[in-house]
Amino acid sequence: MVLLTGPIVGWYQGMRAYFDPEYRRPLPAPEAAEQWFTKRGMFGRTTPKQKKAILKIVLDEIRKSREAFGFSLEDRHIYKEEWFFLYIVECARGTDAIRAMGFDDVLKHFAVNMDIFFRSTSEYYFKREKGKPGSRLKYRCHMEAVRAGVLNEIFNNGL
Repeated sequence: MVLLTGPIVGWYQGMRAYFDPEYRRPLPAPEAAEQWFTKRGMFGRTTPKQKKAILKIVLDEIRKSREAFGFSLEDRHIYKEEWFFLYIVECARGTDAIRAMGFDDVLKHFAVNMDIFFRSTSEYYFKREKGKPGSRLKYRCHMEAVRAGVLNEIFNNGL
């Protein structure tokens, strides 16, 4: 007799995560996320240490948002954030080139691209959280915290 508990439980969790916005799936470890991005060969200008640090910042800020004000991102948006912050560092030709651009120019570069890239996601969470106090600011606050964390790591900690 074949046990189907594993596939059934996985299917149930996936369905629950899809239909229940209050379901909080555990976040992946930065190492697992870094391996996923490295296997696909998407990025070549950052080292594995830099990728892992950027992914750690993104996932830590997602955890803080969950714990601090109960704002939970869906899995597809977690991946979108990880991908965006890795990709924007890659497009800028790595962390050394970002430091050479200067903080003000980099801050503007990140802000403009975040606004364009996450506009639909921001609207989605605004509609989802409609009617709850502070719903307008939760996603924006989270994104600003991630951006500040990544830039702090690059400029102050020498990523």
